[in-house]
Amino acid sequence: MLKALVGSTLYLNIRTNTVVAALDRDDRQFSIATVTEDGFGRRRTVRAASFHEDYLASDGQPHTFGYVPLASLPEGHPHAEKKTDRSDMDLIDMDNLDELSDTQLAALILQQEVIKRHATEVAERAKAIAKYRRGDSLGLDIQGDIALVYTSGSKFDAGTAKRNLSAEDFKRILLPKPDATMARKLFENEPEKLDACLKDNGPSLTVRQATDEDRAKFSASRPTSRGDEDYSFQV
Repeated sequence: MLKALVGSTLYLNIRTNTVVAALDRDDRQFSIATVTEDGFGRRRTVRAASFHEDYLASDGQPHTFGYVPLASLPEGHPHAEKKTDRSDMDLIDMDNLDELSDTQLAALILQQEVIKRHATEVAERAKAIAKYRRGDSLGLDIQGDIALVYTSGSKFDAGTAKRNLSAEDFKRILLPKPDATMARKLFENEPEKLDACLKDNGPSLTVRQATDEDRAKFSASRPTSRGDEDYSFQV
């Protein structure tokens, strides 16, 4: 991961060898969440005394318990942040993306995906608090230079409509439409017809932390290098 993400925010649980994010902290405790492929996992509170400022203890030996910052891990450690010749600002400069190596580009994508998911969670929670404080009053609210626009949350819901309308009226609002699940079921044994329903939007890309299984699969899929080929022949 890039330094812009790790910094003092991400820590390694020495006992479980998992990475956690410190979402909030005070002198007594840290609010943390496990970093997962999808962003942040289970959240819990841990005593502040369990967190160390460095990888090494006062006796010069690595800590044997608690949490240490990823930024303090020695080079070569599996979770150590990757050092680059670029500054953090350079790495997120849109004009320089084409100049990043494949490894730097992958790290940047993962970093931004985690940040985006966490930012979405925080924004949704903050909006829920703002709406709770506002109550049922709709309209415009100005806070500093920010406009908060509260509008009705009433939206069409098929389940509600079915419960409240007569069977006859409910049928009047039904429209047939193509369905992907139905297409896969009907054309299960007719692949040419299923292919006729597919639109090629190009390859999709999912970015996550590599697992041991990923590494094994990747190694097995790589073609044999010419240096590994056996050019000997029998006579």
